[in-house]
Order: sequence, then C-alpha cells, then structure tokens
Amino acid sequence: MCYVGTVNGDGSPHVVPTWVDEEGGLLLINSIAGRTWTDNIERDPRVSCLVHNVSDPREYVQVSGVLTTSDDEGAEEHFMSLAHRYLGVAGLKPNAGEHRLIFRIEPRRVIHQRPMSTDGQ
Repeated sequence: MCYVGTVNGDGSPHVVPTWVDEEGGLLLINSIAGRTWTDNIERDPRVSCLVHNVSDPREYVQVSGVLTTSDDEGAEEHFMSLAHRYLGVAGLKPNAGEHRLIFRIEPRRVIHQRPMSTDGQ
C-alpha cells in the first residue's frame, strides 16, 4: 500500500492509503474523481507518498513530488491491473458510474529508510 499525503484547502494535511504503480519513472495512482485527495492534488500539485516494507515496517520509501498529469485515458484498464496485482482478482471492474482517473506524479525527492541491522551494518 501507498500512503498519499496532500494538502487540504485550509492547509492541513490529508493522508489516504491507496494502490500505486510506476511507469517511466513516474508514480501512477488510480482513483475516483471527486474524492478529497484528488480534489486536493488538482488544486495543489504537491504530494508525498510513503510505501513501507510489509515484513519490516521500519523500512520505507518516501517520495515527495508533483502531479504532472491526470486523465481518464486507460484508467479503467489500469484499475483492473492494480486490482489483479493487489487483490489477485482478474477481471475486477470499477463500479458503475465511477469516473476513474490516473494521476502521474513526478518524484522530486526520494528517501529510502532501512533499519540498521543488529550487528551494526
């Protein structure tokens, strides 16, 4: 899972868990138009993403970046690909009436944090 942080209109932080993908050096996040975080990122393109290692949550990658584009071209297929990867379910389609978008985020800063081993290495 990827935790996506955006900035609310009042300046407060907003963080949500979501699925993430990577293509050509950009992070791709698929969501439904009109959600709080999607409105936030359309208004203020700054975003932070954090992915932790499931087997050791002390290890994580944090990406600070900016939204480059968002559109609906290929968004339904992208959602189905993510559903297959994250849930192991082939052919899962978005709910009827959902307007799905793909958000492409350009990383500006990447931090990989891993815990020190017990032997100090």
